[in-house]
Amino acid sequence: MTYNNVLHALVHRAATYSRPFNNHDAFLLLRSLHALRYRSDDVRPICEKCAFAITSSRISVPVDRAVEALNALVSLQATATPIVHERLAKRLLEVSPQTASPQTTQKAAVVIMKLGRRYCKREIAAHILSELIRLAHSHPNDVALCLAVISVFPFTMKWPLRSNSSGGDYESEQGSGTEQADGRRSCTAQDEKAAAVLAAAQNLINKGVLGTLRGNSALQAMHLYLAVLLYASATTHVLGRGVGADCELTDGAWDHVCTALENEFQSHTVVAGGYAQFLHDFLPVFLSERNNALVVERVVSRVLAPVFHRDFHAGLNSYDVAKIATAISNCLEKRGSCLLHSDGKDVVCTLLAQVVRVLVKQLAYFYASSWSRTAKRDRSAGGRRFSTVKVSNRRVDQVVVGAVWHALLKCATGLPHAGGVELSSAMEELLTLTESIAGELNSLWSWVFYSISTCACILPPSERLWSVAKSVAKKSFLSHCRSERGDAKLLLPRYCVQALYAASLWGTSGATCNGTASGFSSFLSPELANGDNHTCGSVPVASPPSRGVAKCLEEDHHLLVNELLNTFKQYRFGDYSSDDMPMLLQALCNLMELKNRFGDTWKADHSSLNKATEAVLHYVVGMRHSEWHKKHGVAVSCTLVAMCEWLRNCALLNRAVRHVMSSVSLLDSVSLDDLCRLLKCVVALKRREPSASARIDTSLPSTVECSSAVEVCSLVYFVSTHTLSLAARTV
Repeated sequence: MTYNNVLHALVHRAATYSRPFNNHDAFLLLRSLHALRYRSDDVRPICEKCAFAITSSRISVPVDRAVEALNALVSLQATATPIVHERLAKRLLEVSPQTASPQTTQKAAVVIMKLGRRYCKREIAAHILSELIRLAHSHPNDVALCLAVISVFPFTMKWPLRSNSSGGDYESEQGSGTEQADGRRSCTAQDEKAAAVLAAAQNLINKGVLGTLRGNSALQAMHLYLAVLLYASATTHVLGRGVGADCELTDGAWDHVCTALENEFQSHTVVAGGYAQFLHDFLPVFLSERNNALVVERVVSRVLAPVFHRDFHAGLNSYDVAKIATAISNCLEKRGSCLLHSDGKDVVCTLLAQVVRVLVKQLAYFYASSWSRTAKRDRSAGGRRFSTVKVSNRRVDQVVVGAVWHALLKCATGLPHAGGVELSSAMEELLTLTESIAGELNSLWSWVFYSISTCACILPPSERLWSVAKSVAKKSFLSHCRSERGDAKLLLPRYCVQALYAASLWGTSGATCNGTASGFSSFLSPELANGDNHTCGSVPVASPPSRGVAKCLEEDHHLLVNELLNTFKQYRFGDYSSDDMPMLLQALCNLMELKNRFGDTWKADHSSLNKATEAVLHYVVGMRHSEWHKKHGVAVSCTLVAMCEWLRNCALLNRAVRHVMSSVSLLDSVSLDDLCRLLKCVVALKRREPSASARIDTSLPSTVECSSAVEVCSLVYFVSTHTLSLAARTV
């Protein structure tokens, strides 16, 4: 205990030291923290100061020491610091036979792997790979060099940036425009890097070391799956038939590599933290639509195998689980939405759902293994009598709770065929854990609150979901607002928007008599909750619980909405990200529905709601950014059209509808799915009868304007898309 206290005091003193470090002290500090695997809030400021000291002393710090310092920094999770990935990482371009030893070059390969796709620049990876290939030619029997070549190769390719990227092309690392098209990678024997990867893999297999790899070595070997996937899918051949007849590589070479990976490679021995980074970087690549379906099923099952191994969970920490959950969520969002259009089961989606189930168990393991201690409490005034009590510190990191809830939400919204008993069991276990730590979620409570509320809307009726959601909002937000109103920390804008949207779902998840969602609920955009009408075809819309529409009439709901609207007043629109506006607009539309449906019975602050709606509509009218309209135009249009039911004869709303619709009609192309959403939304509003609160002679000028705007969009779509397509086919 004394050793720990002294170490903590030393680290804290280094973090609070006001004067800058010299490069020698900075290097020693990084080596010490890396060797100790020390983790605390004081590590980040130390890493920043050390990185600045080493970066600013370029002449006096040789390349090998810069690489070692960079390796320590990325191991201490300082990759996201700009000075690390933007400045210090450029020192890797100085690696050469004159400045670095072969061991330093291999360590640079490990650094690239730890930097990940987000922060590693392809020109840096290409330079290191060329140096490794040169060394591999002179040292063909070096196993470490073979692994380094395999691990760096994927970072030299231009993979799809996101799981929902269209096309999914594998582009070359150099050039742009015409040069980029001419420089496309080909899987031929003349490709030096591809041949080097194949030669490295064959060397590992021939030496019989593939089955003995552990830790970082196993992680490096796992990148071989990407090479196999690339060349198997690029030639549209099923895995096991090589890379195609147009390639002059040895017959059955990739078939031999794949067989060895399946029979010899022990993937569960991979280091847990590196494996989480690997999934976060490359799982969307494995699930790209460009890849052969049979190849994907076979490879992904091997890549995800470590998650299901009985001994693997002991090496994971909260940071790793959050990364894996985020990777799974991104893939489920794309692949699950495609699966909803078919009635069959998808093997990969079922596998992803099983991974989410394992992550929930991992959270339960974190909670059960948190420490507890025995303390003595004084029971008498004189201090002579003591009672023994058990003091627990059962805490689970709020980031990992939010990430796993988000992944479970994607399972619920996107995988109707992969649910069943496993999904219900996972949700029940996660609800129990969330309820026990509801007051400890702090700033990220809105993320959890949003996920639970959305699940409560799309899943069969469940009082438990609503009760846990209310408990999270009450213990993590409302209790602090009441007790610390003067000193309460202001919510970040994104968290406020997310919480307001989740609160708005409490009274709008009911169903009409014919079983379809009422009001705008049928037209939720996929960006918000994967719940638009064509996406939710296989997901039943939940009927309200027995105590029903009264969810939005409870006192806690009124207090929550009022507090969030009051928080909203304290922001300027410059504080918001433009990507948050569609969700904020949807939330206000939901609340306006509650206001019109329940009138004075709904006791939220109506004036604050009206002012917030007016402010957001002014923001939409003033939005001139074409990229914003391209990304959010259709979703915002659907929300504005739905808002016409609750705001009749509103000039500002008419201006907003006209502006957004005209901007959408000027886009280069509008997808057929988006156009169907617009048409469906306008037709539903056109056919809907006026509400009881409206006068009989109330007209809908906004509906007419929307119809004409959609007509323009339709004309643009059919002229610009179908006509050009037919012309291209004719030519």
